[in-house]
Amino acid sequence: MTPASLHQLAPTLVIAAEHDQQLSPETRVRPMLPHLRAPSAYHEIAAAQHYSFLPVCLPNAVELLAPTHEEFLCQEPFGRAREQIHAEALDAITTFFRARGVLGDRR
Repeated sequence: MTPASLHQLAPTLVIAAEHDQQLSPETRVRPMLPHLRAPSAYHEIAAAQHYSFLPVCLPNAVELLAPTHEEFLCQEPFGRAREQIHAEALDAITTFFRARGVLGDRR
């Protein structure tokens, strides 16, 4: 992505995970923010990692994934429940859309 291509986007909400191993907020996300068109917004979710945004795993998923060494897909190593992370992301999204008149108030 180039600064020019980022500026061509509609106002955007960027949600990042504080401990993202693949897309570090410090080096990969925050540097692009000044190039987004206003009124874009940024929301960083504390104690979240790259895989925190995957669906909540079934109770036995860690055991099922262990033989292939993929149990990390279901683990939250920073002490926050995935459901809490998802709720915070949803709140950020609905707040962003409501502030722009795209989403109405709950009734």
